[in-house]
Amino acid sequence: MNAHAPDRAVSLLATLWRGLRGCCPRCGRGRLFDRRYRLRAACAECRLPLETLGADTWALMYLSTAGLTGVVVVAMLVIRPESLLLGRAVLATAATVAIVCSVPARKGAAVSLNYFIETRAGRPVLR
Repeated sequence: MNAHAPDRAVSLLATLWRGLRGCCPRCGRGRLFDRRYRLRAACAECRLPLETLGADTWALMYLSTAGLTGVVVVAMLVIRPESLLLGRAVLATAATVAIVCSVPARKGAAVSLNYFIETRAGRPVLR
C-alpha cells in the first residue's frame, strides 16, 4: 500500500479524470508517460506499477479508435463540401489529427479504468 491513500478510496470519475490528464490513477500526482506515447514503468510519486496496468488497455484503445472512425464516417455522410477533393483532404487530416493526438488521453483513461477495475475486484495491484 502507498502512503497517499488506500487503493479503493478514489471514485471512477476521479480515476478517469486523472488518466485523461495523464496522471497516475492512484495518487493523481505522478505522470503516466515518459514521453508523449511511452508509458512509465511506475509512478514516480507512489510507485504504482503502470506497465502491468498498460498491458490490458488494447480493448479500450481499439474501441475508442473505432468510435472516432465512426464519427469520421458519419461526417463523410453528412457534410457535403463544395469541392469534393478539398473536403476529403480536410476530413482525412482532421481524422488523423484527432486519432493521433488523442492517444495519450485515451491510453491514460484505459490505464485508469484498468486500475479502477482491478482494485474494485479485490485483485492486488502490485506495489
